[in-house]
Amino acid sequence: MKLSELAIKKIVEVVLGGKSDEPTYRKLEDLVELFQRYGRKEIYDFLEKEPKNPKTGNTYARKEYTKMALRGLNNTSQMYDFLVHQLNIDIYHNDLKEILKEDGFNVEKILENWIISNVDQSKVKTTVDISFSENRDKIIFALNEAKVSIDIAMAWFTSDAFLPILLTKKKEGLRIRIILNDDGVNKTKGCNLEGFEVKMLRGKSGGIMHNKLCIIDNQIVITGSYNWSENAEKRNVENVAIIGKNEIASQASIEFQRLWNNDKQ
Repeated sequence: MKLSELAIKKIVEVVLGGKSDEPTYRKLEDLVELFQRYGRKEIYDFLEKEPKNPKTGNTYARKEYTKMALRGLNNTSQMYDFLVHQLNIDIYHNDLKEILKEDGFNVEKILENWIISNVDQSKVKTTVDISFSENRDKIIFALNEAKVSIDIAMAWFTSDAFLPILLTKKKEGLRIRIILNDDGVNKTKGCNLEGFEVKMLRGKSGGIMHNKLCIIDNQIVITGSYNWSENAEKRNVENVAIIGKNEIASQASIEFQRLWNNDKQ
C-alpha cells in the first residue's frame, strides 16, 4: 500500500500522539516497540539511549524516527497492516480516516473493525498455508501476531495449550470472543475460559455448532478440520488452513457476528 509523502507527514503527527502530558503521547521507546511489529529492527536501550541515527551518531528524535519508519513501510503489505491496526484504536481513527481519504483511499467499518476497502490488492499480502502437522504450534504462532481482535468459533475447545497466548493477548487489550458448541464435552472437559467473552451455541434444529474457525484482526482466517483439543493434536489426522486475504476474512467476520448474535438461519 503506497501513500503520498504528504500523507506520511500527516500520519507522523497522528502516530506521535498529543502533548507529553496527554494519554495519546508516544515516547520514543513506544514508537520503536510499535514499529518492531512491522519489521523494523531498531532496539531502544535505556542506558545507551538508542536507537541512534547511524549518519549523525545521535539518538533519533521522535518525529525523525517515525517518519523514517513510515517511509520504510510505504508501498508494502506491512503499511496496510499498520494503518488498519491504528484505525482500530478509537483515539486515532478519525484523523487517519481523513488523511487516507485525501490520498484516495476509502475507510469503512465492517462489523466492529475498520478496514481500508479500496487498496490495490497487488500490494497487499495474500497468503494461504495448509498444514497437516504441528498444527497447534502454527495456530499459536498466528495468534501471537494478533494486534486488535481474536474471534473463535470452535466445536470443541479442550486443550489448555492455547490459553497462555489468549491470556497474554487479553492483557494487551485485544478483544477476544469465543463461541463453543453447547454440549457435554465442552461443559465437562472444556478449558477454563473465565474472564473471556464466551457463548455456547447449537446449530439449527438442535444440530452441532461444528465450526473450526478463528479470525485474527479481521485479516487472517484459521480454519480446517482441527478442533482445539488433545485428540486433534495427538490422535487424529487433521488439517489447518491459515488464510491471509481481506475479502475472506471479512466474510468470516460477518458469519461469526451472525453466530454471535445467535442467528442460526
